[in-house]
Amino acid sequence: MVYGIIIATLNAQSASVLFSSFYTNEGNDGQRGNREQAVLDFIHNDYCFRQQCFNEFIDKVIKTPNVAGSFGLTGTQKDNVILSQKSRFPPQDGSFTVPAQDPNDKDVKIVLFSQSKHVIWRQYQYVAVIIILEKEENRYLANSVVNQIIGSLSEHFEKNFKVAQVLSKPKELLARPEEVLTIVDTYLPHGQLLFATTQFH
Repeated sequence: MVYGIIIATLNAQSASVLFSSFYTNEGNDGQRGNREQAVLDFIHNDYCFRQQCFNEFIDKVIKTPNVAGSFGLTGTQKDNVILSQKSRFPPQDGSFTVPAQDPNDKDVKIVLFSQSKHVIWRQYQYVAVIIILEKEENRYLANSVVNQIIGSLSEHFEKNFKVAQVLSKPKELLARPEEVLTIVDTYLPHGQLLFATTQFH
């Protein structure tokens, strides 16, 4: 069973929850907000580290004399090429395991996860879809569901609300949580991972 799903904004500046749904008693307890933030913080830090590495690589390559010289780049031209290449930072995804926390451990102030969980996430444009799984769940299927939700959100909002590229406009998702919930429930009814071969309509 899926423990929970989070749909959030994700960029170099911040990450914040747009929509979330949890399917267990623990997931819906008083620590829900802290739990969401802990997962988002990990993903945001990972995302920023990757972007930093990407930017440093671009700086190093473009500023290498033989590279810049071969393209005839000097001064402002070189800076413009660097900015252009950095803007092409590709969509990111990842997975990680959240360890269980022992409530009897005196160093643990807040128990967010009583059992270990696996997290799968994928970012597209300014939005990330994150699924938190029980460890025995099918990760390949969960990854497929994440992709289907991303595709269905884009298709549904463009078809029904004339909002093209909705994942670059997170406020549109925030304004219509019932539409997001309908799509999520299509692929995760009551938190169950399903094999789905048809598109959302």
